[in-house]
Amino acid sequence: STASRLSSRPTTLHTAPSHTTTFDALRPAVVPVPNADGIVAAGGGLWIKTDDGHAVRIDPATNKVTARVALDSVADPSSYCQGIGTDGVAVWACATEDEGTAVAQLDPTDGQVVQRVQVGKKFDQLSIPGTGRGMWVLTGDGENVTLVDPATGKTTGFHLGVGCEQLAVRGDRIVATASVAN
Repeated sequence: STASRLSSRPTTLHTAPSHTTTFDALRPAVVPVPNADGIVAAGGGLWIKTDDGHAVRIDPATNKVTARVALDSVADPSSYCQGIGTDGVAVWACATEDEGTAVAQLDPTDGQVVQRVQVGKKFDQLSIPGTGRGMWVLTGDGENVTLVDPATGKTTGFHLGVGCEQLAVRGDRIVATASVAN
């Protein structure tokens, strides 16, 4: 099944690149994606979250849009959210619903929605980072962070004590920024 295939964790090897090149030797490409706000690489493609509620896949070999997945299912089209990330296997993107703000797990090869997890995600968390434990999402007003298990969709909440805006990870360490509280 798609869910069991996406629940396995990849092995990451830290090796030297097979070759390098200078920026001047690269051929830039422009791929128009209206309302783009965040980007991740997964499953051999580049995935972009748009403000109008879509996840868009670009094939970097052809510079063509190969998938456009509607994520928002909200009656009010002005209600949307930002944010996209990857756990190294699947793409996770913000998905606004009438019941609140969820995150949707996408199969990065075909764009199928594997599951939606209602978390009450903070609107403007741009990057949804992942660790070996799962995906980390700022919830409510940013005073809480919710861990989403990619295999089960089970959530675990943690209180941060201050309103935060963004998250980043390195290894199993999660860092939250709180500019208003310094």
